[in-house]
Amino acid sequence: RFTVLETIKVSDPFSMAVSPNLRRLAVSNFSAGSVVFIDIDPASPTFHKIVHEEKVGRGPAGLAWQPEGEDLLVCNSLDDSLSIINGADLKLRKTVIGQLNRPIEVAVTLRQVGVGFNSQTYYAFVLNSDGSIAVYESGPDGINGIGFNQIIGVPEAAHFRNATTIQPDIKSLVSAVWVAHQDPNGNGQVSHLELTASPTGPQPIDANNGGFILPPTFRQKVWSITGRIGGGSSSTNTNFLSGNNVVDIAVDNLNNVGAYPDITSLFVGNLVYADHSGKGQVKNVNGQSQPAIDPRFMFIALADTGKVDVVEIDTGKIVRTLSVPGVRVLADYWRQ
Repeated sequence: RFTVLETIKVSDPFSMAVSPNLRRLAVSNFSAGSVVFIDIDPASPTFHKIVHEEKVGRGPAGLAWQPEGEDLLVCNSLDDSLSIINGADLKLRKTVIGQLNRPIEVAVTLRQVGVGFNSQTYYAFVLNSDGSIAVYESGPDGINGIGFNQIIGVPEAAHFRNATTIQPDIKSLVSAVWVAHQDPNGNGQVSHLELTASPTGPQPIDANNGGFILPPTFRQKVWSITGRIGGGSSSTNTNFLSGNNVVDIAVDNLNNVGAYPDITSLFVGNLVYADHSGKGQVKNVNGQSQPAIDPRFMFIALADTGKVDVVEIDTGKIVRTLSVPGVRVLADYWRQ
């Protein structure tokens, strides 16, 4: 049966995210300008206790953990900034500004080590209130660095009408996200934004390896729309969705390798990993990197009609529509 085990008081909760190692729940407090960390490890003596509170920017909203647990990224919607909290000590390590316009949500993808374009950096996709998506590139930065540890720009393709939420495409190893929004005619739509071109391997950010640091740029990296579900410009030429206000998305997790260990970070050495069933996006399967899930279906929540469309991802076909009056949130195990 469902039983309330504990009520944990926080000042003004807005959003929350479970750490990849399943030991901490991060909760953004909008009016307090802080993130609290709650111990969710049942074997811990501080289970269900707030173990740390960290000040961030004004109006913290959406937040997400980097898949290996290196960082927690927090959108500060009232001061147009992104707070980056170290995943090991839970301390603020950097505040990023530039090309952020009332950011509301963020999705973070894996560090590309031995996968994707092997850039050895990770990317975060910050959804602004105006529907644009700013891309953050991780470090290491500085002299002989390979990543800017800054916002590097807004891709030309990354502008979406009335965008509401964003989630990583875990199946993709080249850093891709799903974005919920409306097409130009106001029809509900979900688009796939993916890194489609990039130099291979780590790229220096300083001129002539040891010279001055270059300004943050894409450095020949290109993000493109590689698919759309629903709407008049659907890439699969299939059904319109059952409504126009897409408020959330999730995918099925039936086909997964979640029991395998998470890929570990080569850049942060003092992280703790889950003993079993961690939320890392990539698993170490007999020495090979493999996406944690291989979803077949996407669930699309439509607030204006109180429906949830179940869509086959590869074909865009709606296979079932569920009546869920008042629907606002969907979740699956690997949700950020």
